[in-house]
Amino acid sequence: MRRYKNEIVKLTIIFLCLIFISLVILHDSYTTLTISKEISKNLKQRSMSEEAYKDVVNLNSTVKVLISSRDQNIASDFKHLGSDVINHQMELFSSIDPSKKQETMELIETSRYYISFVEKELIPALLSGRTDLEQVESTLNQLSFDMILKAGTIYGADRSYEENFLQGARNKENKYLFLQISSIIVLSLLLFQIYKVTKPIIIKNYYLENILKSTNNPVVIADYRGEMMDYNNKFSDLMAINIDTHISHNISEVASAFPHTRNILQPIYDVIDNGKELKNHHVTYNSAGKKIELVADYIPFFIMNRLYGVIVIAVHAGAQKDKHVLLDTLETERKRISIEIHDWIGRHMSTLIHSLDYVLKLNENGRRDDLPVNLKALQVHCQNAAIEMRAIMNDIHPYLIDRVGLISALESYITTLERLNNIKVYALYQDRSLSVKKKDEIIVYRIIQEALTNVTKHSSATEIDIDFTVSHDTLKIEITDNGGSTGEFTMGNGLWGMKERANLIGGDIIFTRSDSGFRVVLTVPVSTGGV
Repeated sequence: MRRYKNEIVKLTIIFLCLIFISLVILHDSYTTLTISKEISKNLKQRSMSEEAYKDVVNLNSTVKVLISSRDQNIASDFKHLGSDVINHQMELFSSIDPSKKQETMELIETSRYYISFVEKELIPALLSGRTDLEQVESTLNQLSFDMILKAGTIYGADRSYEENFLQGARNKENKYLFLQISSIIVLSLLLFQIYKVTKPIIIKNYYLENILKSTNNPVVIADYRGEMMDYNNKFSDLMAINIDTHISHNISEVASAFPHTRNILQPIYDVIDNGKELKNHHVTYNSAGKKIELVADYIPFFIMNRLYGVIVIAVHAGAQKDKHVLLDTLETERKRISIEIHDWIGRHMSTLIHSLDYVLKLNENGRRDDLPVNLKALQVHCQNAAIEMRAIMNDIHPYLIDRVGLISALESYITTLERLNNIKVYALYQDRSLSVKKKDEIIVYRIIQEALTNVTKHSSATEIDIDFTVSHDTLKIEITDNGGSTGEFTMGNGLWGMKERANLIGGDIIFTRSDSGFRVVLTVPVSTGGV
């Protein structure tokens, strides 16, 4: 129990880490729009500051050409050019960052003074033929230097800001990539931890509970450490043990508290040590002055080729009528669950590990362009793994029975059966509420499930009819197929298991074969309250 709580704590911590990483990624995604707007604004501002810089350089070059040529046409064009320069600078001022507006205004004022000086001082002197222009040119050069310097300062600041911004964007991209890889790793750990937590739940809630409910004989289950996992009421009544008091206790402690249980519990240690079953072990103990003889089977069960525990099935000597059917059912269920979990790990966990190694190598080798595609594929694989695990859990205990009832759960199963086996199943009923006791619904579901599975495995039928009829206090479920007759009918372990399940809920089941196909008729008692 303590180990299970520790696994739950680990699962919670990993889940919280995944939530934290997801929130960080969500926050970064939320700020992407703002960053995009800022990039667009910065590019526009840089373009305008670059244009302003080129304008003043071009203006200065035009003045130099004017001085050397003294051309009237160039003097006329200068006025239009100066007007365009001022207009571009005013547009830059209206869109530039507030911190640079003062510098931009100084550029505008300098440019206006420069243009005014050229129009009022330089051009009249040139056109009048004056040659003593040293003082004018000196003033003009100083104004030109100031104007170009101010424009270059604004343009250079924008370039520096852009480089810093792009560096910040690259850092954000690296952070986002790191978060993506971290989220995949944490998600893989979460799936693995879910597997570790759900494995004992799967075993206890389906495999073991199914064994405890499928026999009228005393059954006790211990884990690989020798702690009692569970036992049924028959064992509790036989040994006079309070179930709630001794679950998770070591069997040696139970034997010390109840000496009469020592003979039946002690062999569990031997089976744990050697991993081999012990069958037909005779046990004798005294109860109320009477000598009672039992015959017990000690069956080790394995999950993923590892010993997980021991099941003890005891019967009164000479009363072992249904034991062999139970053992066959146990072995079948054990193999099926072991194969399903083993296949799930083989399909998903191994692939996840190799994919993570590949993604990490891509990152180490600098092949970051390949990472998004591989991370997306890995994410899809993780989602498929979670969906399959949910399907396994649903097969172990159909949650729809508890939520929406027996008919709806069967309809969901039939839909899947039809898709996978290319067969048509018709369910006929007058009322979706069959008034079956809640505790009996899962057994009725399993019997119908086994009947349908047998048709798909052992028949060439293309259609199956399931007819539900309620008469007085009895529900009759008739399952027929059109598979025809395939020879002499014999009762196998699967059919015996269905019959044992029907007996558990006070019902009965009849199997018949005709020329048209196989027929199963299940009758179970119903109650008006359905509880």
